[in-house]
Amino acid sequence: MWRYKTKSRAVAEEDIQLALQAEGYGDYLRTNVGFEFTAEEIKEYGVKGTNVDGIYGYPFTVIYFIDGQLHLKFKQQWRDEQITKVLRNRGFTVLRLPYTAPLREQRKTEIITEIIETLNKKGYKHH
Repeated sequence: MWRYKTKSRAVAEEDIQLALQAEGYGDYLRTNVGFEFTAEEIKEYGVKGTNVDGIYGYPFTVIYFIDGQLHLKFKQQWRDEQITKVLRNRGFTVLRLPYTAPLREQRKTEIITEIIETLNKKGYKHH
């Protein structure tokens, strides 16, 4: 029980990734993927790039972020909005999935359901 109460953000992300794989949604999933933005994107949006928590590549083009409490701060919210704009302009569906640590089972289920529903709408066939 002690470990559950002290889960780090990385452990929460891993729990969600493992659950997606267990549900048959592991194909096409890559995790902790870096994106560098172009000079034009940096100039327009003021951010150089990002690491996404999970990405389902072509043809599904879904990116998700598991956002902890750091993302409640004004400066981080502004940065997140700019990153989301760049990624959407590139054709990705972007999911920002907030949670409050520790990640509770109910919120974990809600996050997984939202990712799965988005993938299904895009035609993902799980195994």
